Amino acid sequence: MQAALTPAQNQRQKNFHKIEKFVSDAQPGEASEGLKLQAASKLLSLTQHLSDPQTVIDLLLSVSACDNDPDMIEKVIPTLCKAIKIRDQFGNASNQDVIGFLDWAIEQIESIKVVNGPGANVREASRSEIRLYLARAVIAKNKDLRNDSLTHLEKIVASEDLYDDARLLLDGIGRTTQNPNLPGMVETVSSYLTREKNRGTAKITQR
Repeated sequence: MQAALTPAQNQRQKNFHKIEKFVSDAQPGEASEGLKLQAASKLLSLTQHLSDPQTVIDLLLSVSACDNDPDMIEKVIPTLCKAIKIRDQFGNASNQDVIGFLDWAIEQIESIKVVNGPGANVREASRSEIRLYLARAVIAKNKDLRNDSLTHLEKIVASEDLYDDARLLLDGIGRTTQNPNLPGMVETVSSYLTREKNRGTAKITQR
């Protein structure tokens, strides 16, 4: 996912891609959903025993690729942010590799929503999207990208009436994720939720 990969990193990412493809190619149904959850859970568990931040990041992105369940994505965010912070200490100039993956994951969910149409599946997909947009906002180094992520989060929350879900998400991530930009974002979104839950929408911009 980075421009220059060592042979070991390249092979590792090929292996992760094979896992993702195997899981994604499973036939729809309860068995395949169980397989996705099992694969994602095992990959997430592996991250707790590794110290190399790039390996942890690769695993966490594979978790999201294997299972886009909103609760699983929420579990990924704190560990992903921690791994990115550690990687930054080694001189990583940007988080574009992760941003690019999150954009891809959001596009995949958008396509699912179009195929499924209105209903419970769309609501769950929207719950996954707001978590991906929050992750995008937290790890973005560019303020405009953070604001863009928050704006998209706002639109989804308003369109699917996910105010309560968004508030619980912010409370949980606020307790578990250390990031200098997070308190301001939580305050901004929380103010929006309080102000707009029972009336129109307003554009979110970070303070």
